[in-house]
Amino acid sequence: MKKIKDLLADLGNRHHKDLGKKLMAAVAALVMLGGMAGASTMALADDATGHGNVTNTRMDGNADQTSASYLSMVKVTSPGLSEPKHTKSIEYQGNGKYTLKLDVTGKDASTSTTTTTPIDIVLALDVSGSMRYPFDGYDSGQKLEALKKAVNSFLDETTKTNATIENEADKVAVSLVKYANESVDWIGDDNCRGGNCTQIVRGLTTNTDSLKNNVNRLWASGATYADAAMTVAERALSAGTRANAKKYVIFFTDGEPNHYNGFEGSVANAAIAKSKELKNAGTTVYSIGVFNGANPSEDVAYTSNTNRFMHGISSNYPNATGYRNLGTRASGDYYYAASNSAQLKRIFDDIQKTITEKHVYTGVSITDRLSGYTGQSGIVYDESAARIFDGKTFYKVTGGVTLNATGGAAGETPPVADTDYTLWYSEDGNGVVRAEFAESYELKNDMTYTLSYDVEPTDFAYQTYAKTGYDATGDADTGATSAGEAGFRSNETAQVCYTTDNRSNCVDYQHPVLQVPVANVTVTKEWADAQPADGTEVRMHLKGYDDAVDHMVTLNADNHWSDSFVKLAPGGIYTLRRGDRRLHQSRR
Repeated sequence: MKKIKDLLADLGNRHHKDLGKKLMAAVAALVMLGGMAGASTMALADDATGHGNVTNTRMDGNADQTSASYLSMVKVTSPGLSEPKHTKSIEYQGNGKYTLKLDVTGKDASTSTTTTTPIDIVLALDVSGSMRYPFDGYDSGQKLEALKKAVNSFLDETTKTNATIENEADKVAVSLVKYANESVDWIGDDNCRGGNCTQIVRGLTTNTDSLKNNVNRLWASGATYADAAMTVAERALSAGTRANAKKYVIFFTDGEPNHYNGFEGSVANAAIAKSKELKNAGTTVYSIGVFNGANPSEDVAYTSNTNRFMHGISSNYPNATGYRNLGTRASGDYYYAASNSAQLKRIFDDIQKTITEKHVYTGVSITDRLSGYTGQSGIVYDESAARIFDGKTFYKVTGGVTLNATGGAAGETPPVADTDYTLWYSEDGNGVVRAEFAESYELKNDMTYTLSYDVEPTDFAYQTYAKTGYDATGDADTGATSAGEAGFRSNETAQVCYTTDNRSNCVDYQHPVLQVPVANVTVTKEWADAQPADGTEVRMHLKGYDDAVDHMVTLNADNHWSDSFVKLAPGGIYTLRRGDRRLHQSRR
């Protein structure tokens, strides 16, 4: 008697594991426009009394063009958000069914939210004699007046920012330090040797509006004691009482570091050494130059001593010990240059806008386009509620797709269906699932939004597996049955699209794979009477899927007259033969 035994055996479930998957850094964008090719500014040899030789050079281009270049740069270097964290995975449910999960996690890098990290800022401003002169012969205003205008505009905007922060202890605090001649220990606006003392004019205060009065009374006279400036800036920061505050120094100059005239290397190195102490303690230092030849873009190996000094004093080089010993360049840009008064004000205005605007994800959508190997399972949609996305018709989903939210702050409410988001399905191609958030909805900080729905292999997947096997390998972190495993890709494309900082972008998800359920077919030869003679063999031939499947097993006494055809794809017609004689035909 001959028979096929255990047809489609071992179609049990596999073992699977679940896949789960500010005023903050407010001044991290306090940057100035890097010097640009073709631009030059006034050259002035400063001295202890404020007198020097002025050379007027007209700047190529105009303030608007220069500022536009700055804006394109600050968009790249601003402390906004990059792409959101997003993952895609597949989970086997048994019986040939899978669940696809696409998630995205919100992030709030805002600097003006109610939960903030306090920030202490020291503005170390050059009030040497050369600050009485204009940027160039075509600019009627003094550099000092241009600086006052820019700083006051910045303080106005900081006052507005502080008004949005309820807790006084979390507001932005700013200190004003002036520098020119030798330093004094007391707070004030005093004269030293006929010029400005280097001193704290106003200690850290959250009353930034009143600080404008101190700015407006600044006057220009003296040398450029950059070393004293950094020492006094450190003193101003140390006087702060907020241990958790992020600390920043904005070092502004229009000339070479010196106690008398020209570039003095000892003064430059002393200033860099003090700045290194600040940087080692976690302070971020920005340097801003408005002097002749200020150019952060030049190679430090070939640029001027003053440009090397400005790099070294800033956080561009955290381990710099001198202008000739800069160490390793850090990421980010902390030395910038401005070329005229209009640009200077515009830069301050744009920086303030950058550091206080909200950095969140809005206009978010998740779209998953299924591959020919994958079909949706159980999605219900309303064809009377249609909408067009990317030229394709989508219908509102009424069942079979979910969007769940987990994480976020304590008490944070999840999004509401049909108010904060809507689920859609398109019959285009092999099917497209889409979650569309309301344009104004902001993904909440550390909240993960997971789009889920069930899928199963298509007939095409079964046929392809039977004929040629799998054609892909699952990407990393896509699930226990997918990551690094052979299979068919579940989707053609999958993307999350979003807007942040007025920029829109889409990023791809990983590619999970699924497998078709397979069966082992065991064939046993049973002898009705006595066992055959030694050496007897029986060859069994199995064909299926239009002869794409063509397997042979040999039954004999050694295998107890039993063997198996393994990993057969269900869904096709299989024919079992002994030699050329058909013994059995079966369809799953």
